Amino acid sequence: GNEIVETVESLREERDTLQAQVDRLKTSVARTRKDNSLLMQQVNEGKELVAAVEQGRSDDKKAAAKVFLTDMIPVLESLENGLKEISAEERAANPKLNTLTVGVEKTFSQLTAVFNKYGIDPKNPPAPDVPKPAATPAQPEDKTTPPAQSGDNTTPPQIFVKPEDTLESLKAERTALLAEVSSLTSTVARAQGDNLTLTRRIEEGKQVLGREQALRENEKQFAVEKPLKDLMPVIDTLDAGLKLINDKARKEDPNFETLAKTVEGTLKNITTVFNKHGITQNNPVNQPFDDERHEAVALVAVPGVAPGTVVQVASKGYELNGRIVRNAKVAVTPDDM
Repeated sequence: GNEIVETVESLREERDTLQAQVDRLKTSVARTRKDNSLLMQQVNEGKELVAAVEQGRSDDKKAAAKVFLTDMIPVLESLENGLKEISAEERAANPKLNTLTVGVEKTFSQLTAVFNKYGIDPKNPPAPDVPKPAATPAQPEDKTTPPAQSGDNTTPPQIFVKPEDTLESLKAERTALLAEVSSLTSTVARAQGDNLTLTRRIEEGKQVLGREQALRENEKQFAVEKPLKDLMPVIDTLDAGLKLINDKARKEDPNFETLAKTVEGTLKNITTVFNKHGITQNNPVNQPFDDERHEAVALVAVPGVAPGTVVQVASKGYELNGRIVRNAKVAVTPDDM
C-alpha cells in the first residue's frame, strides 16, 4: 500500500529537477573557477610586489652608497692635492717625512679602493639618478566574442527531434544526472576550498608585503652603513698618522705642517660629509665611560682624574642615525680599589 509507483510524468519532473540542479552546479563551478583564477592572479601580483620591494631594498642601498661616496670625492681630491705639495726631493731629504707621507698615500689608495668596490670612478663621478617614469599597466586583451552579424547568409538552426520518453530512458537519465550532481558537488567543494586557500595566501602576501615595505623604509636611514664600515679603517689610519706628527716637528719643518694640515683637512671634510648623511663620530675623551657606546681596551691610572673616565681614544666610535655602528675603543681610568 506504501509502494511508490513511478510514472513517466513523475520521472520527467524528477529529471527536470535534477537537470536544473546540474545547471546550477555548473554555473557555480564556472563562477568559482573564475574567482579562483582572479585570486591566483592576485597571489602572483602580490609575489611580484614583494619581489619588487626586495629589489628596491637592494637598489636603495646602492643608490645611497653612490650618493654618499660621490659626496666623498672632494675629500679624496683634497687629500691628493695636499700630498702633491710635498716634493719628492723634500721627502728624500727627510726619512721620517717620507715615511709619514707614504702612510698617507696608502690611505689615499685605501680610499680609492673603497670607491672602486662600489663601482665609482672618482675621476668620472656618476650622474645623479633620474627617477624612472611609472610603468603604464598593460590593458587586458579583449577576449569577448563579437556578436553574430545579421543577414541572409546565416545558417538556419537544425531541429532535433527528441525521442519519446519512456520509463527506462527516464530512469537512465536520472542515474546519469545523479552521478553528475555528485561529481559537480565534489568539484564545487574543491573549487571553494581552493578559493579559501588562495584568499588566505593573498592575506598572507599582504602581510609579507607590509613587512617588506616597512623594512625598506626603516633601512633607508641606514643604507650607507656598509660603505661607512669600509671607510672606518681608513679614518683610523689617518687619525693614527696625525698623532705621529708632533707640534715640535710642525713648527720646525713646514713640510710636516703641510702634511698635518692635509690630514686634518681631510678628517674635517669627512666629518662634514658624515654629518650630512646622519653619521656621528664618537671621540669621548674626558667623558664618563659608557659601556653601551664605548669598549674599554686598557686601564690607565691618571692622578686627579675621576674613576671610570675615558682618558684616551684608540679608535673613534660611529653612530648612524642613532644606531651604533661601532663602539669607541678607549682607555679608561680604573675604579677606586
